[in-house]
Amino acid sequence: MKRTRLVAAIAILSGLLAVPRCAPGQTPPPWMPCSGINLVDQKFPVNGPEETHWRFCMEAAPKNGLMIHWAFFRKSLNAPWLRLFWDARVSDIFVPYHSGSPRYYDMSSFTFPMTPRLQGGA
Repeated sequence: MKRTRLVAAIAILSGLLAVPRCAPGQTPPPWMPCSGINLVDQKFPVNGPEETHWRFCMEAAPKNGLMIHWAFFRKSLNAPWLRLFWDARVSDIFVPYHSGSPRYYDMSSFTFPMTPRLQGGA
């Protein structure tokens, strides 16, 4: 009996915590497997009422550079979230330096460290 009550309490609490809070008529955001500085949740315009909304996970990895996962877009508050893609990576970036020599293919030939993005800053 105690176990049944515990399972019921956990189910109720997880349901309450899992449901995102949003305005009436607004489509709730999709669940994302990332958080913190790896979660990009951007509404446009930045100032004023929301017109569009982007939500995706990002990370930087050696040899892959910038990787974007789980990209979603919503074109209005009442519109459904559209899944754009699950995984996008840059295959190579050709960087012609001013002298013309040397020329590096930064993603596949070298592992240059990427500058980490700071929370709340650009």
